Amino acid sequence: MKLTKYKWWQYGLIFLISLPISGFFLRQNNLNMLELRDKVVKIDQDTGNIKKIEPALTELRDYVFTHMNASLPAPLELPGSFNVSVEQARKKAEQSGSANSSVYKKAQAECERVEIPLSVRAECIQNYVIANAKPGTDAQQLDLPPKEQFVYNFVSPTWSFDLAGLAVVVSSLLLTATIVRFVLDFVIPKLTNYITEQPLE
Repeated sequence: MKLTKYKWWQYGLIFLISLPISGFFLRQNNLNMLELRDKVVKIDQDTGNIKKIEPALTELRDYVFTHMNASLPAPLELPGSFNVSVEQARKKAEQSGSANSSVYKKAQAECERVEIPLSVRAECIQNYVIANAKPGTDAQQLDLPPKEQFVYNFVSPTWSFDLAGLAVVVSSLLLTATIVRFVLDFVIPKLTNYITEQPLE
């Protein structure tokens, strides 16, 4: 198809039609990501078992990595799995040291508040135990898995080969065609007329 086949306003009209289509597919990518994220969150809440979460987490990661406009709006935290790990580490620390078990339980309750990120909760618990354990007791270090096991942040590509990506490409081409035709139809003739000081035919 030759660029000169249509007028600039015809390309512009098709471009305006393509915009909501591109927006629809981009939004669908984002909604699909949110659905997969919520699936991970629910499994974490229901089980607190990182092994059971891994398949859904992998599905979410693969989707985000292959679809534009699907980045996580915020790091994904797994409080259920984290709390299970803290409980296991707390019991182990109680058995290994002489600090009163109630101190560990209070520390866990104090540091599991929503406003405290998972990435610093282990340190929060340990600091609480050390600060509140009775003098002379042995407050053992909590042995937790790496914090990366409970916090994830996936970022989508700038462009992806899917319906959203193809729609964006089409819209971009239409916008380019509109601008080029406008320049050919108006800018160049007017410049030529100005330079030659002759009226347009």
